[in-house]
Amino acid sequence: MFGGNLTLDAPAAAASLGPASGPGAGASGAYVWQSEAWNDATWAKVRAVHGLVAGGYCVLHSDVDASWLRDPAPLLDWITPPAGEGQGGQGQGEGGEGGLVFPAAAFSHDGLVSPNPAGPAGALGLELGGSPYYNLNTGVYWVAGSAQGAALMRAWLAVREASFPGHDQQALNLLVRGAAAVGHGLKPRGYVDPPPPRRLSVPRARLGRLGSTPWGAGGGEVGLWAAPGAPGVPGGDAGGALVGVLAVSSFSHTYAFGATRLHTVRQHPLYEVHWVWGGRSVESKRAAMREAGAAWDPPAWYAPERVLTFELEHDPLPPGYNSWPASRTDDMVTFALGQLNAQLQQTYWALGLALATNRTLVLPRFQCYCARGWYRTTACRIGDERDTQFPFNCTLSHLLRAKRLAEGHLRLHDPLLGGGGGGGGWRVAEVREAGFMDNPRTDPGLKAASRLVLTLRGAAGGAAATSLSPSAASPSASPFPAPPPDQLLPLDAPLSDRTAQALLGPRGPHAAARVLHVPRPPGVFARGFEDGALWAAFDAGVQGLAATWCCRAQGGPGPRRERLQPLPESRRGRAVAGAVAGVEAGT
Repeated sequence: MFGGNLTLDAPAAAASLGPASGPGAGASGAYVWQSEAWNDATWAKVRAVHGLVAGGYCVLHSDVDASWLRDPAPLLDWITPPAGEGQGGQGQGEGGEGGLVFPAAAFSHDGLVSPNPAGPAGALGLELGGSPYYNLNTGVYWVAGSAQGAALMRAWLAVREASFPGHDQQALNLLVRGAAAVGHGLKPRGYVDPPPPRRLSVPRARLGRLGSTPWGAGGGEVGLWAAPGAPGVPGGDAGGALVGVLAVSSFSHTYAFGATRLHTVRQHPLYEVHWVWGGRSVESKRAAMREAGAAWDPPAWYAPERVLTFELEHDPLPPGYNSWPASRTDDMVTFALGQLNAQLQQTYWALGLALATNRTLVLPRFQCYCARGWYRTTACRIGDERDTQFPFNCTLSHLLRAKRLAEGHLRLHDPLLGGGGGGGGWRVAEVREAGFMDNPRTDPGLKAASRLVLTLRGAAGGAAATSLSPSAASPSASPFPAPPPDQLLPLDAPLSDRTAQALLGPRGPHAAARVLHVPRPPGVFARGFEDGALWAAFDAGVQGLAATWCCRAQGGPGPRRERLQPLPESRRGRAVAGAVAGVEAGT
């Protein structure tokens, strides 16, 4: 049984992530990560899957924050035991003499690497190196509708019934990995620690019907193991169910999909992306889905009245950067943080111009030169993986706090602005994700609209402000074609918020231009806000959006965590405490 719509455009994937406001929207609500309501919901899913498996159905479970790109049924069919047979097929237990081996379940995992070789030989969907030392994730998993599958599900629920205080994933790892699972330390009542499970190396020719499929080619053995269950817990016997691990190169998560591009590196089919291993908030998860084209928002999201687009300049990658050794991690982090700050500081001017002209800002593709997570980086990668190549297109949460941005924390009060959100002179910064103008759901009229391109004449802004082609500092071509002369708006001097409003605002002579493009925002909006207090309030608001990068090694030459710097050098120290209060007022 395979539930759900296996397409990238499944609206439930976005709609079910939680409301933008209301009980599920924040820490004060009843349903948030690790809350009692959330914990109970994880176990409700286990009960539902148990009921289906007990009825003889094979179940592919998928959380709502997973996006499916292709149907996994043909892949999973070869590990599904024939009706009436257990995991041993022609032989029981671990396969019997010469028998075929069918796992009772296969779970996705939180790892960042896969031992599977590149190409078709490694694209079998299960980790060849599967072992009980993989940290399993219950976001996506498959269970056979067999006696062993049912025993595993019953034992899983038995852990909960023995007063286990944790969620389903913590219990699952304890149940099927035993002493190989370390970390949370939670135990059900009566639990007796079993020894670590023994890994069973199954030749490809004996793993289900793999030998008769395209995935059966090549050598190597698939790692399975028998779940030890929960000794001492009534009903905790897992029946020796064999467990496998879904390959992260095909059953992916945010890091493996966005940073490592592991499915591309290994040339393996990508079945799904589980949007974990990214930012902590629902808003950051939703932003990552939008950037990948996997979110489905209400129609109004795709039809802003007027937008502003802009470009970023990037420094060239230092020679050999991708092969620098672990001993140069600090050098890599220093370069990477400098690049993030430079991109944020260019975005600073674009945000100001968008606020001044009452336009929705469409973000560009940000580039990252170092991983970001919860663990220290080695050669700017997490753990031992070396598949990630820099730069990669990073998600919004690498640079900005998506939750604060979505909640409207960048807002200015200026009676002269008028017409903004929130009533009166309030203007709230609104942004759209990178790739928004290429999204098939974006308003066709907006996509077809002529761009009005702002440039500075001659020496007034310098080459960097007037050129539509990449500068010497930019390693990649501009994604925007050169505009015809009638779409250019040359400026004799940089704009301030007041001159921008007079020229480009809702009542200005160019108000009809739905798409305003600024190749070099720092030059075009160099005069900033004419009112000093308003500018200081803007500075404070932007500072409140800056993300924090993590992590250096503990005790190293720099701090473990580092807050990014979004303010240009000329503006640092001007965001006074009083301005912070002004930004937050009325939220």
